[in-house]
Amino acid sequence: MNRLKIGLLDFGNGYESFSDFIEVATGAEKLGFSRLWLGEHYVFNHLWCNPEVLIPLVLGYTERIRVGCAGILLNVHTPYRVALSFKLANNLFAERVDLGLAAGWPGIEKVKTLMLEGRAPAADFDARIEELVTLLRNEEGTAQDGLPLPPYRGGIPEIWSLGSSDRRLPQALSLGLGFSRSIFHGTPDIACFTKQLPAYRAAFLAQYGRPPNVNIAFSGVCDTTQAGAERIYRQSPYYNASFIQCNLAGTPEAFHDMIAGMREHSGIDEFIFLNLANAVEDKLRAMRLLSERFELCG
Repeated sequence: MNRLKIGLLDFGNGYESFSDFIEVATGAEKLGFSRLWLGEHYVFNHLWCNPEVLIPLVLGYTERIRVGCAGILLNVHTPYRVALSFKLANNLFAERVDLGLAAGWPGIEKVKTLMLEGRAPAADFDARIEELVTLLRNEEGTAQDGLPLPPYRGGIPEIWSLGSSDRRLPQALSLGLGFSRSIFHGTPDIACFTKQLPAYRAAFLAQYGRPPNVNIAFSGVCDTTQAGAERIYRQSPYYNASFIQCNLAGTPEAFHDMIAGMREHSGIDEFIFLNLANAVEDKLRAMRLLSERFELCG
């Protein structure tokens, strides 16, 4: 069995300054977390809405951890513009960039209207993903079509399809994408998903000569005691929110048990943690506790 990896997902809540966030980002690398994914969410009182400008800053402050967007709302961005930005960032920073693609929309209708600028909403999200992947992977064809995508022959970011169900799993297979299955919104039950994984892995390996990148994204609050975790969750802006469920508020041992169970049933070796704590000190303490319990620096 491969070594267990845990990455982090952050929506930008609870920060009073960018220096606070950089402390969390650099701490994630020091504590052995595999990835740091920043969500695109249009919410008041968060540090960012679209993290594209912030991602290169985080990459500049770190050396090893993978950094990316999970996920960029491709419905309101053109595939060509996204390809330009993320390919350039990936080549500036030693091919450490992840590009996660999400099918959602800005939650504020006025933001959605302004970003579309009179364009009709995308009719087919799957087609937009295919267009983006083709732009990044078919460089010669892109050049022949008169579209520059510098740097020429540069490496492309690691591309992930994000989903709260299993619907996009066939497309991830057909395009050779990573797949991240969320259990903190949509359907938390992953029994159907795990049943599909053996056949999915075999088909992916046969088609691409390598195993697929697959992880499970979950949310929660971790503290030294159960009571402490529950108290921190009650102070979270996501407390009892309908759009984000809390999968676990508990101790490092409770997190270990939950992840061990999901790992046993799925064979997945990487999990992405959305920390629902709001205060920076609570975020950092949870990171330290999980790093120690899972021996991420070992």
